Amino acid sequence: MRFGGGLVLGLILGAAGLFGYQRVASREDPCLGHCGTGTNCVEGVCMLEERKVDTKKPRGRRRWSRRRRRAKGAAEETWRTPSAGDLKPVAKGPSLKQTDYIDMKDQSGDERELTTAEVDARFRRLDRRIIACIDRAREGWDISSGKVVVSFRIERKGDVGKVRVSGPAVLQRRGLYDCVRPLVTALRFPPSGRALVMSYPYRLD
Repeated sequence: MRFGGGLVLGLILGAAGLFGYQRVASREDPCLGHCGTGTNCVEGVCMLEERKVDTKKPRGRRRWSRRRRRAKGAAEETWRTPSAGDLKPVAKGPSLKQTDYIDMKDQSGDERELTTAEVDARFRRLDRRIIACIDRAREGWDISSGKVVVSFRIERKGDVGKVRVSGPAVLQRRGLYDCVRPLVTALRFPPSGRALVMSYPYRLD
């Protein structure tokens, strides 16, 4: 009987201890540990945690924007402002003035002279290529005034003997004359009774 009474007493004390532990635990965690990861116990109910939305822009994107702005600024800085010396007109090429020797014995009397219209018709075919030479020479420079003048001498046989180019000093340093000269010397015109000097201006707007 003593063994039976002790067993009953132990069960009663164990139940009382468990009841007391649950009361204490329920105060600290009303859900008794049943809420899993990503949930919170709210008044005995497991509730999903609220996720905060990051409204900040990604750092990588901000860095990319800064790099883009720096690149844009660098591109703008490539435009150089010319000085007065850079804009000073400089002519390159031989003088177009020359004394012609005319053999009167060979004069047949039927040699005609070239007209301005004939020269224009052939020279104007070079306009785009000459303008390309000018644009290439002033690339990166803020030049919006002045002019370039292309002058050449047409010999009596119809070939272009000499070419002279006048323009801002900075364009000459950047190869303007060397670009224009071979274009003009390649021109051919009908023979005429005398040499002819022509000039064509290009405004730098």
